[in-house]
Amino acid sequence: MLRVAPVLVSCMLCGLGCDELDEFKTKPDEVFHGQVIGNDRDGGTSFIRSGFAARTQMELTFDPARASAAATRSAGTIDTYRCSGDAELCPAADREPGHFAAASLDPIANLAHDSLSQYDFPGGGRLRNYILGARFTTPEDPDARSRDAMVFISLMENGSVEVRVLAQSMAGAEAEYPPVFGVFELERHKQ
Repeated sequence: MLRVAPVLVSCMLCGLGCDELDEFKTKPDEVFHGQVIGNDRDGGTSFIRSGFAARTQMELTFDPARASAAATRSAGTIDTYRCSGDAELCPAADREPGHFAAASLDPIANLAHDSLSQYDFPGGGRLRNYILGARFTTPEDPDARSRDAMVFISLMENGSVEVRVLAQSMAGAEAEYPPVFGVFELERHKQ
């Protein structure tokens, strides 16, 4: 039997002129939420996660129309944090801050003129991929040095979002900052 993705069904019901990517725009009371992949039960190391503690969570606000490489405004924000214990969702007052705090997702203007803006991953299931920039700090850094990260966002056929975050290591005056890499699988949630 032929399966049709929920996002595509809603667009078919809209009629002509429906942009399936509009379904991924978060409303003011919504976020995409999920945990980093590689959550070892003991909080140990992971081969796919670096720089993010086990059970780090992410909240994403997103507007696909602003994520195109030709856009000049932020496409949304990302927040990372940990909840006390093993809670999956927790109120803001119970969160331990992560690297990203309302970090702006900024399009890279010149990318619109390069075929890299049309990149894809093997395996399918992705409607569209974006490359954005974001700034972050390391929570343990007393100087709160700002670093740059590349954020790869994949809009999935099933309505979920995959986010990959990476940043190279950096040597500071007093400390070495390790590389950051994490893959987050996010689902839509009300705030």
